[in-house]
Amino acid sequence: MKKNLVLLLVLVLGLFLLVGVVVAGPGGPEPQRASIKGTRMDTMLAATKLTTNATLYSTGVSRYGSYNTVDLFVTADFSSTGTITVTPQYAPSRAAGYVDAFYLSEAWVLPYVQTLTNASGVTATTTSTATVTGSSAVRVSATVPYQIVLTGDGTGLVSFNMRGTHLRYKLEASGIAPSTPVTVTISTVIRN
Repeated sequence: MKKNLVLLLVLVLGLFLLVGVVVAGPGGPEPQRASIKGTRMDTMLAATKLTTNATLYSTGVSRYGSYNTVDLFVTADFSSTGTITVTPQYAPSRAAGYVDAFYLSEAWVLPYVQTLTNASGVTATTTSTATVTGSSAVRVSATVPYQIVLTGDGTGLVSFNMRGTHLRYKLEASGIAPSTPVTVTISTVIRN
């Protein structure tokens, strides 16, 4: 009886080890990915026809608790030429204090001197040489706004993290005239 119990215990442990290797693989389980608990889609500006250069603002949208990731979709239908620029803006309240959403862009830049010469000593020709001088790199940082710029028919997408409690979009139209209108739709998908 005791021998059968030990054999059964060894068999069960072996089965657990086999299942663990088959399910988890040789490197162990992968970390769990964050799961999306909720999604909300809003049309912030529904198929609006613009006939003049203008700056418009969508209505503010509450963050609704734990929503924190935003996908911005902008669709434009140009009848001729023009430019549409859409910039997301955050605020701590619906009434005021909106600022452009931005990210920090950083780079290391090496100083260099470029000399363009040809065999005759004439500059600005296609035959050229470049010389790098100096060895100290300079760190360059800039804040860059999240934006979608459209100059022709199509849809643009940008994803960013939600900040503050309210979100709106600034729409800037240029090169637009009554004879060359553009129709713009702004939609968002907000996830947590």
